[in-house]
Amino acid sequence: MEGYVFRAYTRHTITDKQRFLAELALVHERGYAVDNEEFEEGLRCLAAPVVDSSGVVTAAVGIAGPRFRLNGTQIGNLSQTVMRIAAELSRI
Repeated sequence: MEGYVFRAYTRHTITDKQRFLAELALVHERGYAVDNEEFEEGLRCLAAPVVDSSGVVTAAVGIAGPRFRLNGTQIGNLSQTVMRIAAELSRI
C-alpha cells in the first residue's frame, strides 16, 4: 500500500491511509462493508464476502441503492440479509 494515491470521487471518499485501514478493520469486525456515498453522491452499497472451503474470499454479495432507501435502519437490516446470503453461498 506504500505509495498508493487515494483518489477522491466524492466528498465522502476515504482518502487518508489511516482512516482507510481503520475502515478495513471495522469491515473485518462486523463482517460487511458499506460504501457510504464514497464513489457516487446519493448511492450507498453493502457487501459481504463469500469464502471457499479454505477460507479464501472468492466473491462478494452486494446491494446498492439510493441514500434515502439505505438509511441507518435499513443498513442494519439489509446487512444481516447480505451476510446471511454470503454465508449460504460460502457453504456451497
